[in-house]
Amino acid sequence: MKHNLYRILILIVLIISFLSLRSETAIACVALPLPTVLDAYEEADVVIIARMISIEKTKEPDPVHLNVRSATMVIQKIFKGNAKVQDTIRFAQGNGIDCLWTFDEKMIGQEYLLYLNIPEQGSDLWYLGQGRSGELGATANDLRYLNNVEKVRGQTRVSGTLEDDFPVAGRKVRIIGRSKTFQTTIDENGVYEIYGLPPGKYLIAPELPYGWIIDQEGFPTVSERPSHSKTQKALTLKAKRHAVIDFAFKIDNVVEGHVVDEKGRPLAQASIVLKPENDVSGSSDYIDKRGRFKFESVEAGSYDLIVHEPITRPLTRVSYYDPQKDRLLKSVPISIKHGQSMRGIKIIVPAARTATP
Repeated sequence: MKHNLYRILILIVLIISFLSLRSETAIACVALPLPTVLDAYEEADVVIIARMISIEKTKEPDPVHLNVRSATMVIQKIFKGNAKVQDTIRFAQGNGIDCLWTFDEKMIGQEYLLYLNIPEQGSDLWYLGQGRSGELGATANDLRYLNNVEKVRGQTRVSGTLEDDFPVAGRKVRIIGRSKTFQTTIDENGVYEIYGLPPGKYLIAPELPYGWIIDQEGFPTVSERPSHSKTQKALTLKAKRHAVIDFAFKIDNVVEGHVVDEKGRPLAQASIVLKPENDVSGSSDYIDKRGRFKFESVEAGSYDLIVHEPITRPLTRVSYYDPQKDRLLKSVPISIKHGQSMRGIKIIVPAARTATP
C-alpha cells in the first residue's frame, strides 16, 4: 500500500511539473526526482563542460531576473553532440521559479558540466533547467561515467555520491541482493560505482562510523524505493540501465523532555532553544500542548536549554532567545557526547506562568 502511494505521489509531481513547464501562467517550479547519469546522457542533445565567461545585463531594471538577461559560456570539452571546443553558448536567465538557472557575476570563471537540449529554431538563447547539470566539482559521479562511456556502454551501473559529513573516502558500500552481496569502495570524491550487477531489487548500505545514520528526508532519485531504515536504502535496477543512490547523513541522537510548572502542570504556548555555549544562535522548537520538546541530530558539545516566552512578537517555528524582547522562564545547561541521547529531561518553570489546564 505504501509503495502504491509513493508511486502515485511521484506521478502527481511529474504531471504538475509537465503542466507547469508547458503553461505560460505557471507560477512555480516543481522539483523532480534526480535522473540517473545514463538517463540524463541519453535525453540530452549536447553534453559538455563549459566555463562561464560573461554576464549580460538587462537594458532596463529587471529585479525579477536580477537585472541579468543572459550568461555566456565557452565550451571546454564535449562528451556528446554537435559542438566544438571554444564555441560560445548564451543561456537565458531564470527568475527563481521557472526551473531555469539564475546567473550572477560570482559564477564567472567557474566550470560546469551541462546536459543540454538544442533550443527552438530562431532562438539565440539556450535554456538550462533542473537535472544533473552542475558545478564541475559537484559532478564527480557523472564524470566517472562520461569519461568511460564507450568502455561501459550497455552495462548496468549502480553509483552515487556521499556527503562528507564525516570522512568517507576508502569506506565500503555493500549492495545486497537476494542471493549475493556485492561490495565497492568510495573514492576521494565521495563517489562509489559498480558495474555488471544482475537486474533486480537491492538494498544498499554504506559503512557508517559510530553515531551516524542515513538522513532519509532528502528528495529521492528516480532509482530509489521507499525505505525508513537508518542504515540502508532500497533500489530497483533494470537490465542495461543505471541506478543512482546518493547519501546524506545525520547524527543518531535526540535531546527530549518536557516542561512543567512547580505544580506539575505541562507548559504550553512557549518556545525552547537549544543554544550552544558561547553562541548567540541555536536550534529552536515549540513546546507542544503536553509540554514536550524534542531536538534531533545534536552535535557534541555544551548547550543551554532556554525556555522563553515571546512578548513583542508572535511565536514562530523559527525563533531564538532575545533578552530584550523575550521573557526568560528557565535556562538549563547540558553537555552531550557524539551519538549520545538525552531523554526524560524535566524542566520546571515558575508556577506563576500560564500552563495548560
